[in-house]
Amino acid sequence: MLNQANYAKVINEALPLTERQQAFNEREFWLDDLPIGPSTDYMAQINSMIDHFADLAVVLPQSKAGISDFPAVMQVGMTPDKPMQLLNARADKQADLRGMAPEQRRPDLSQTDKANRLSKR
Repeated sequence: MLNQANYAKVINEALPLTERQQAFNEREFWLDDLPIGPSTDYMAQINSMIDHFADLAVVLPQSKAGISDFPAVMQVGMTPDKPMQLLNARADKQADLRGMAPEQRRPDLSQTDKANRLSKR
């Protein structure tokens, strides 16, 4: 999904195309604001999601007539305003995650009941 700032850049045709493309290519994982940490405890993650549900992005389709070189409809995450301190902490977290292997970024949920609900039949 695009965040609101990047979407604003993409639809701003006064900006150079390369800057708009860079903003379009920078995607966010909509659960990044969920403070679950590196825990592999499924119940802790679900409880954290419930506790911090108001911090998650709401992803909505956005479109603006006359925008060239990009899809007519883009998925944009609408998030509550956050203090700069939280935004800086999030940037640090994302930098840390870039150095990790994909399987280390998120816990393995393949052994949960939900993941295996269809195989039990």
